[in-house]
Amino acid sequence: MATMSKNEYGVISVAGSAITRMIVDNLLFFEDTLLPCNRKGKLLRKGIFTGNHELGNSVEIREKSEGIHVDIFAVAAVHGTLVGASQQLFNMVEEDFGVLCLEKPAEIRMNIMGFLPEGGKQPVGRKYTLRRRNVREKE
Repeated sequence: MATMSKNEYGVISVAGSAITRMIVDNLLFFEDTLLPCNRKGKLLRKGIFTGNHELGNSVEIREKSEGIHVDIFAVAAVHGTLVGASQQLFNMVEEDFGVLCLEKPAEIRMNIMGFLPEGGKQPVGRKYTLRRRNVREKE
């Protein structure tokens, strides 16, 4: 899915895979706190045969009438509050959209699929969502 934006510079089109890759890179910045996973909570790791394209399954981008919606799926590596890390990740995602001259996403959701116990292979615990909504200014 390509995302298009009109501004004073003209029409800008960005491939969805490029946006996904930028978000995954931001998520990997928090690898000591947040680990990418798919929608079902299975951890995704970069491997010799899989490369980085499998990590793209941890991000879902949808375009709706009110704007772009971004869903990020992750497992928390530590217990405790993740609000600070998620807010910093949300800021990084919005900055990337700004660099590409795109409007901020209407909604960014961080779906925490559980916590990874020390030495564990799969997450345990409850799932919850952290969210940021941006209100579009009417023209």
